[in-house]
Amino acid sequence: MTLADLIAATSAAATAYAAGDDAGTAAALNAKSTAIVSPAQLSVGGVLGVLSTAAQASLWTNPNAATIRNDIRGQDREAVGLWASVARAAGAITADEESAVMAQLAATTSTPASPAEVAFGVGTVVTAAQVTALRPLPVVASITVSLPEDTLAVGASMQATAVCKDAAGNVLAAEVSWGTSNGTVLGVYGDGMVVGNEIGSAQVVAVVFSLSRVVSGSASVSVAKGGA
Repeated sequence: MTLADLIAATSAAATAYAAGDDAGTAAALNAKSTAIVSPAQLSVGGVLGVLSTAAQASLWTNPNAATIRNDIRGQDREAVGLWASVARAAGAITADEESAVMAQLAATTSTPASPAEVAFGVGTVVTAAQVTALRPLPVVASITVSLPEDTLAVGASMQATAVCKDAAGNVLAAEVSWGTSNGTVLGVYGDGMVVGNEIGSAQVVAVVFSLSRVVSGSASVSVAKGGA
């Protein structure tokens, strides 16, 4: 199952993805089920509660104590059951305590894994960046160049702006390169600043390179002596 398939199959993730919320999509995929079969799933006490104080103490003196405690916390029934059998054989717990542990384990189930863990392996965490990478790159379909005035005095300046949109009319953030159709008449700088050089007419041009395509937009300016 691919990440895209997993998102589509997880309703909360699909909703977040459709809303453009990549972090929310990842969180929905990583969320575990809240279904609790037994209170024992909520804490260590579910298993330890059936052991005597001495038996519980053995968990902290056992060379493998940390692993055993983690197994109990994680409700790894096979591992805890093996520990109980070994502990009873070693005299750390009684036969009755071993039976009580086994009965407790039989009454519980492991906390269900998240969809991401099922699809990609236990311990996997889906990140927002992975979700973002699934989205198609935005394609600029048009650029609209705007100017405060359509005339400019020789030596004067004004700021041009450009708005890039996709085919659906959505505004896109895109890096624009600025230029002019006649550098003798107009000077256009990298930030879109336009300067009148000499009398005449020219185009202020904005260009974007989008997925191997060149998309451009322009606006006309007349430069006059002494201003408009």
